[in-house]
Amino acid sequence: SQDESLIAFSNERYYEGKLASLPSPGGHVAAGVSLKRVDGQFNRQPGRLHRTNEVEAHAIVAEISERLNNPITAQESLGVVTFNTQQRNLILDLLEASEDPLIHQKLHQETDALFVKNLENVQGDERDTILFSVAFSKQPSGGPLPLNFGPITRTGGEKRLNVAITRARRSVVMFASFDAVDIDLSRTKSQGMADLRGYMLAATAVDSLTTTLTTAGAPASDDTHGEQLALPQVTQKTINQNHVRDDVAQRLRDRGWVVETDYGMSSFTLDLVIRPQDDDRWHVGVLLDGPKWYHLPTVSDRDLVPELLKPIMQWASVTRVWLPEWAINPDGVVDKLENELAAAQKELAARDARFQHQLEEIKNRLDQQREAATEQLNEEAKPELAVEPLELEAPTAPPATAAGATAQAGAKGISKITGYSPVKLPKLGERDELEKRLSSARRAELGSIIEDAVNAAGPISLNDLRVLIIKGFNRSRGSKHINGRILGLIPKDLRHKEGRSNTEFVWPRGVVPHEWRGVRASQGKRTANQISLWEVRNAMAQLDFIEEIPADPSEPELDRVIRATMTVFGLKQKSSSVTAHFTEALKLLKTQNKPQPISVSSTTPTQLPVALDVRNSKVGQITSQYHPGTYAVVDVETTGFSTADRIVELAIVVLDDDGENLYEWSTLINPMRDISNGAIHGITAKDVAVAPTFDQVADDVAALLEGKIFVAHNAIFDVRMLKSEFDRVGLKMAGLADGHIDTLRLAQNSLPISSRSLDSCLAFMGITNEQAHSALSDARATGRLLTRFLLDELPNSARSVSVTGDAMQPSREVYPLGTETMERGNSYMNDDWLSAAIDEMPSSGNVDTDSYLELLDFAMLDFELSVHERRELTAHARNLGMSQADADRVHMQYIRQLVRVVMSDGVVTQQERDGLWLAADTLGISREVVEEILNTGSTGDDATQVSTLTLQPGDRVAFTGTRAGEDAAVAAGLIVGGVTKATVVLVAADPDSMSGKAKKARQYHIPIITEHRFNQLVADLMRIE
Repeated sequence: SQDESLIAFSNERYYEGKLASLPSPGGHVAAGVSLKRVDGQFNRQPGRLHRTNEVEAHAIVAEISERLNNPITAQESLGVVTFNTQQRNLILDLLEASEDPLIHQKLHQETDALFVKNLENVQGDERDTILFSVAFSKQPSGGPLPLNFGPITRTGGEKRLNVAITRARRSVVMFASFDAVDIDLSRTKSQGMADLRGYMLAATAVDSLTTTLTTAGAPASDDTHGEQLALPQVTQKTINQNHVRDDVAQRLRDRGWVVETDYGMSSFTLDLVIRPQDDDRWHVGVLLDGPKWYHLPTVSDRDLVPELLKPIMQWASVTRVWLPEWAINPDGVVDKLENELAAAQKELAARDARFQHQLEEIKNRLDQQREAATEQLNEEAKPELAVEPLELEAPTAPPATAAGATAQAGAKGISKITGYSPVKLPKLGERDELEKRLSSARRAELGSIIEDAVNAAGPISLNDLRVLIIKGFNRSRGSKHINGRILGLIPKDLRHKEGRSNTEFVWPRGVVPHEWRGVRASQGKRTANQISLWEVRNAMAQLDFIEEIPADPSEPELDRVIRATMTVFGLKQKSSSVTAHFTEALKLLKTQNKPQPISVSSTTPTQLPVALDVRNSKVGQITSQYHPGTYAVVDVETTGFSTADRIVELAIVVLDDDGENLYEWSTLINPMRDISNGAIHGITAKDVAVAPTFDQVADDVAALLEGKIFVAHNAIFDVRMLKSEFDRVGLKMAGLADGHIDTLRLAQNSLPISSRSLDSCLAFMGITNEQAHSALSDARATGRLLTRFLLDELPNSARSVSVTGDAMQPSREVYPLGTETMERGNSYMNDDWLSAAIDEMPSSGNVDTDSYLELLDFAMLDFELSVHERRELTAHARNLGMSQADADRVHMQYIRQLVRVVMSDGVVTQQERDGLWLAADTLGISREVVEEILNTGSTGDDATQVSTLTLQPGDRVAFTGTRAGEDAAVAAGLIVGGVTKATVVLVAADPDSMSGKAKKARQYHIPIITEHRFNQLVADLMRIE
């Protein structure tokens, strides 16, 4: 807390004074606890405002607006706490209806948004300023204050109060329509009510609370438990009787300074605080080494806590006065304190100047924020201008049915014009329901209600339907977050975009927009943009003179059509938007005998090749050009099975409603850690060394999953792993955890087999899996298994099952990057690894072969190159400007010197020959060249030296991914441990390991070798010994 008074009441009432808080120097106009008494009335009469206090609600909204528009408080975060749900809803309605754009911006910002919560739901939330609305009041007729305040009156109400009053970091403002003394404690035994009365009294005069706490003294120790409290077992009289403190204070007062003693509201107080007469801020805090300081229990309390006063509580100066110092030279001490005061005045003057400058910047930012918020508010309000007419009863028959029944009767194949009867949605739920995640059952229930409404009155613009749903939850406006949740309730296959503006309309199920022939005369109850282009087209088709109008009409001809059509819909004013909308509809009528649908839906699928492989296409192209699909069949391969493990391969196979394979996407993924179960799927660290990481493909994956039902075999595992990966990049996928389809569960309910593993299910159904434990192959096979269940193509011994799930939606807008994927078999560099990287580069003419050889020498200590080492060498070669000829020359030079080392003892063993061959293979040099050098003994005249790796007893070695060689290492006199700078070598099951040890070894330039090479080195060591 930035002001001690915020915690003082709870400390004294609930924590027995055990909390030590830091005193504030004061001076902040908006800090601390205060109470605002208003003349409100708690409405106890049934009706719209039942159990609310309008005056308090309006006062709080006004307070919020004032704070947001005041440069001093504009940057603060705000929260409102009410004592009941009805008052919370009223304040939220007033905030949403407010004309202050900054309020709307604050309500819907991403972090530290303005919240309004009732007393029972505020735990865990913190804001700079908390506003309380008590709401309750006396009866209008007078009499005593009714003392039923809901949750706070009941047992444990004081705990809820304590939570609520400790939510603020800077200030608390309580709005009440009665005085604290109106709570008559003789009429209630509620501890919550007693504490509310005490808190209101404290808020009325915080100074009196300060006085009470600083003069009453710290609580005594708990004799029962022998527990030492904030102040040790010493009488308050002994502590407070400090003659030195009083003498210092008096001398300072004599020199004209304002001084207070024992300043603070907890066990920690400042002995003296000093300020000038003309400034309310305390300038200097003084600590003495008197009895109170002596009895503080720890060194931290005595010496470290005071150091926090300046950085945390913004004291300009804190200083100490020691008793010997005072005894020897009291005047010198007072002079010292006056010097501190002078320095503090300069510091505060500088702060004031900075603050004034910041205020100007804040004012400018406020103007910009206000302008931007106003534009956003106006933009959001546009589609809602004509919402209120949507309050009529539904027509007796859905327009789709009526249109179909009369389609044959019209002379032009057009239905008769019917009346327009929009739907009034029933109450859908409480306003706070949309703020929480909806269960799949609840979403299905709401989706059914909405679909029934659309079937009865569609087509309806998506924005109009959205506003109706918002009203159904007792709201007047929706935020970006809530609008997104609402859109998730509206079936995607009912939504169709139309026109150049891509305006979305929601259509009854089974109705194809371009085939519909309905016209509904709305008598001005709809604006032009609330009428579908197809309905405007249908109205124009019924005009008697329409066949006389050419496809490219003159302005008078166009005006004639538009005005006649306006009459059908009861539109009075020919605005620019009406003209543009109706002109586009006329073009539809004249240029298309049978207009094509604008968007693809599940009822009119686009013809696509089966199993379209788009793995090398950009994800944005996939999602925009192809049928969106219904099911996303997913399989993952991982580093292991715990929650800490990562995905190393991911595949997505997208199917349509009938299980037809539409397209596929898959990639290896670098997990940035060791792969412990590579034996299962065959993926090694080398395979994924240059693969994309999950954060690089996260939005691509989310784009592919969006709007589809997640499917997997043993989905609980795939869901958990994918959810963990999404969590790491701050992305949630609604419907992933609770809306998926698990083919393992389908098999349990359908197939008469004991094992439900994917292999067993596929074998029973006669489905072939080309490559088990390959993510793409497993996903394809799981897709074929799902198709059998969807189409009920099951063996006679199996039972039919219902296949249902919920489409996934990301928690934020996703931006697919089209990250290049990596498939198995293309995952690591080929043997010609360096030439592929540099063969197009001309020689620099001055190649530093020594620096390259030095790096190559280190990398080739085990006669092998890992992918990481190859990448490092390639980058170095590029930096040196090496050509292919340069690389060939240096590699040959290295091999010749390696042969020289091997031949130095006159004997070349088979093991040494194998090592030379391995080194040559790695560097792209044929074994025949090695044999020629060995047979001729020609190693050239180059004096370059190469190293060979050897071990000696006492060397420190480490292992990662394997422990097979640890016993042999100990037996050979080596020290086995973790990776430190003293480690000679790291033995890895996979030299490209991304384990923590491997990363540290690369950081320390410690060789990483294979188990095979380590065994050779140990054997050499044992022979030497």
